Amino acid sequence: MARSSEKAPDNGRGVVIMDDWPGYDLNLFTYPQHYYGDLEYVLIPHGIVVDRIERLAKDIMKDIGYSDIMVLCVLKGGYKFCADLVEHLKNISRNSDHFVSMKVDFIRLKSYKLHARLKRTSIPHRGGPVSGQRYMSSCAPLKRGYVQSAHSPFPHPVSVTRIRTE
Repeated sequence: MARSSEKAPDNGRGVVIMDDWPGYDLNLFTYPQHYYGDLEYVLIPHGIVVDRIERLAKDIMKDIGYSDIMVLCVLKGGYKFCADLVEHLKNISRNSDHFVSMKVDFIRLKSYKLHARLKRTSIPHRGGPVSGQRYMSSCAPLKRGYVQSAHSPFPHPVSVTRIRTE
């Protein structure tokens, strides 16, 4: 197995792309013709994204100890990521000695400001109560129940504020 001659930084940040890195040349990839003329380079190839999602699935299974999971997929932006993550989680479960029951439901995240300094995120969920259950929010900006605000460098906690049972 080939290994990179560069040592990855051990700071828990995953893949680090330097600001001055020129990216991969477009001649190394195939891409839709309607993008011709609009793209200059590729920063992160699809294969790297797939490998990182697979690694995330392995880390999740290690962290939860093969217990049952309820995946809350954040609609609009998180569907493809969620589908890929769930597929990797299922593969890990199938190829292990442990069965993991997995339920997937879909939610919308809505942020609103109560005051200039306080920001809350609500999770309208139609599938029933999620309190008291182990659940995982599946969306690119969500990590372990926190949402990164576009206006602040600090994460804000995600909490269930309203549950719809329609």
